[in-house]
Amino acid sequence: MKDFNEFISFLQSNSNIVLFDAQSGLTDVSESQRTISKEEWQFIEKSIVKSNLAILRQYHKWLEK
Repeated sequence: MKDFNEFISFLQSNSNIVLFDAQSGLTDVSESQRTISKEEWQFIEKSIVKSNLAILRQYHKWLEK
């Protein structure tokens, strides 16, 4: 099994791809519904990635048991 830290390194070196995937999940929100700034959207996207990483980290710990 690969180490979780290797996965984190992979994500860091491919952060643009990961953020693009997070953005793709928000495409169902129309422009007229987007009432927050671009910076706030970026914060939300990064929060999504961090939340998913937290879940994956716990999953990886669970697998090791």
